[in-house]
Amino acid sequence: MLKSAGLFTCLAWLAIIARPAMAEVVTGNATVSGPAELSLEGRTIRLDDVRMPGAETKCAEWRGQTQVPFNCHEHAEAALASLVSDRPISCVVNSGIGTCYAEGQDIAELLVSRGWATSCGQTNRYVGLEEAARNARQGMWTGNFSLDTQCPRPAAD
Repeated sequence: MLKSAGLFTCLAWLAIIARPAMAEVVTGNATVSGPAELSLEGRTIRLDDVRMPGAETKCAEWRGQTQVPFNCHEHAEAALASLVSDRPISCVVNSGIGTCYAEGQDIAELLVSRGWATSCGQTNRYVGLEEAARNARQGMWTGNFSLDTQCPRPAAD
């Protein structure tokens, strides 16, 4: 726990130093407010560089030779809620888009590695995790899906 808290502190300071006028750290209890979105201290924070299924996303999993529809939006939302409930969340936020941590672990990284979010590819930090989740047929990767949500746009300099 101490190592992960130190890692978060280091990452937070790096983000603030890199963009001193724009980045800030927000900490508190969070709730899920939408696909890849958290409500934290009265603010909506969009998780950076990932997207999750929205209510209109169509997903199907393989059962033998047949694909059976399932509500991947509800499953993904439940996965995100389980990561943020009953624990303090810290986010490094820039223009409403942020990297958020639960107990020192990157929430978006956990969602991608479990197959409930995809990488937007704006950075390379989640691309390998997405590939591993796809190969292991985790989460949405148990079958086919078509995401109806957009990737967040990076903040303008």
